[in-house]
Amino acid sequence: MLRNLLKSSLVSGLLITQVSAIEFVHVLEQGYWYSRYNLGELVMKSGNGETFMPDMAMVGTMLDMVSDDLSRAMPPQNPALLKRVYNKGNPSFVTASNGQMMDFSDSRWERTDSENELTSYEAFAWTVTKEVEWSKQFNVDSHFGSPRDLPVPGAQERFNGVVLCAEALMQTMEFMQNPAAFAPADISGKAAALIAIADFAQYIATPTARNMQNNRCAQAASMMAMKPASQISSEFLMFATPLYEELKQTNLENVKDKSLAIQAFTWFGYANPVKAEEARGLIRNLGRDLTRVTTTDALEQAYIVKGLNDSARITKNAALTRAFEQSVTKLISLFNTESGIFKGKNSYSTDDVAIILGAINVAKLFSNQEEAVTPVFVKFFDTIFNQAGMQLSAPGVESIAQYERKPDSRMHRAEELPLPRVAGGSFGIAPVYAANVEFGANGITKTHDQFDSAGAMHLANQMIWFHNSEVNGFPEF
Repeated sequence: MLRNLLKSSLVSGLLITQVSAIEFVHVLEQGYWYSRYNLGELVMKSGNGETFMPDMAMVGTMLDMVSDDLSRAMPPQNPALLKRVYNKGNPSFVTASNGQMMDFSDSRWERTDSENELTSYEAFAWTVTKEVEWSKQFNVDSHFGSPRDLPVPGAQERFNGVVLCAEALMQTMEFMQNPAAFAPADISGKAAALIAIADFAQYIATPTARNMQNNRCAQAASMMAMKPASQISSEFLMFATPLYEELKQTNLENVKDKSLAIQAFTWFGYANPVKAEEARGLIRNLGRDLTRVTTTDALEQAYIVKGLNDSARITKNAALTRAFEQSVTKLISLFNTESGIFKGKNSYSTDDVAIILGAINVAKLFSNQEEAVTPVFVKFFDTIFNQAGMQLSAPGVESIAQYERKPDSRMHRAEELPLPRVAGGSFGIAPVYAANVEFGANGITKTHDQFDSAGAMHLANQMIWFHNSEVNGFPEF
């Protein structure tokens, strides 16, 4: 009976959850695993893009780079590493499971017309950012081990992190060297590209990085490009500078563009000290613009929260800090605690959820309203991903390495989610996000056969940034 009380029902076409089945600690950990599954399925298994395979000698060097006396990494069989991602995908598997976890040949997706499209700046950018952020995560010494401080068998995960760095390098080089493969971009696309390139450039600029004694990503990038990682970093920043200059000189007219520009200027100023003070001034001015906006649209308010958070942190301006607090209060007021979604908004794309969750996360991390924000965080996350099923499936806990496994299965997946191979279709559906969920008069609908690369990777980034102590998605300078 208790489990039935925890189940959801439909009232007036909206999802009602009487009692939340999870707490914030479950949201934190489920977000970690859902983020991890979405990235790994897309860029290592799906084949949903143009693929490449590193030279085997380089692979051998990467294996040596991450292995130690406690564990030796093994390269998977038949990976599908991407040098350019497709915009869309159908995450339905095309073959039955082969029963071999380290053979990725059975994890390819249905083909779609997206392979004939030019890749959007957003799909490129949020995928690279996700690879870079998870490359950082997979090499955090206190999580995946270092021989001196934390003796855990984390070589396989450290290897995954280095492979993600290699993919980010290949994709960034493709973006720089083959512009004809990418669709013309609007302001939000250019801002996303600036975020991605600046983040990557900053990460590989030094031999050590936050939470890691040894920056293996910088080593791998240097090996693949056959030049010092610091030189690659400088070349990336040089390439990104025209994007920065264009954004700086553009008359930004809407809330979304201003918010994303603030985020882009934040990452660029962090990566490029020469431009830091100029970027700070731009961030201050755009933040002031956002303080003048009044809206009852939850998505627009989320963009305001995100933009004002960066503006307040970077400028340390008291008025912007007060405005950030006020924006958080407004966002909370727009949440329907019974339905678990926001007032006046019944349809949610992955990109919508990315910015809303990103706003809720910074509100919890940086505002003085954590007590009020946390229930909204838990309810919205559980409603969208677990009850409505934006997360289409999730592997069983037994697939997780023993040293990472928690005794409470809800730390890895919601009970409501199906296993991938029984999630639908002839052979199952990958553990990734549906492109959209909608709450209507006749119940909840989701696009189980549509995956949006840009939105999914944007969302996956916001989820890893829940773990601010390990991966810092909120740079300051």
